[in-house]
Amino acid sequence: MDKKKQIELLYKQIFGNKILPLEYGKNPIDLVQQGDDKCKKCKHNCTSYKNRQDLPYFKSFEKVKTMVIAESPGSGIEKGNMGFVFGWEQFEKDNAKKIILKYENYFFKILNLNRDETYITDAIKCYTPKNEFSNTFINCKDYLKEEIKILKPETILVISKHNSLKAYLEELKINFSFNYNLKIIPHPSNQNMS
Repeated sequence: MDKKKQIELLYKQIFGNKILPLEYGKNPIDLVQQGDDKCKKCKHNCTSYKNRQDLPYFKSFEKVKTMVIAESPGSGIEKGNMGFVFGWEQFEKDNAKKIILKYENYFFKILNLNRDETYITDAIKCYTPKNEFSNTFINCKDYLKEEIKILKPETILVISKHNSLKAYLEELKINFSFNYNLKIIPHPSNQNMS
């Protein structure tokens, strides 16, 4: 089974049958069916499952060399709405465009990541306040493990101040049949890139 199909099956486990085939460049609304619960499996165990939930940013699943892992979706304001990591779907909106361009500049120019070989995801798939990260991560960490196992990246860049995420990724390296470089990087919003 190819990586794209494996990732789609993983996201169906997370969000139920709402997920349609993942296609680069599509609006998340077009990738999600209405009427089915998101995060059905977590519904009774997690306080975050009702919040905004994100799909990964990708161009190709087959060529992923770098995986960027952020903590969780950036906003809980749009409760129940699906989006892409860092709001990549909001290019048309003027207020989001500057932020998106800043993030793009950070990842693809300053860090010099190859857009075609980069996959950006969240450790927790639903918006979670920072003080609840460690407890919520317990419910989501197996999904993250499966993402890494499927994509087998050469490098993982982590945007997080939580030691639990870094420690978990260090532990996974020992158990996987492949190795990856692990680096902590600052969040794009904290960078002066003007």
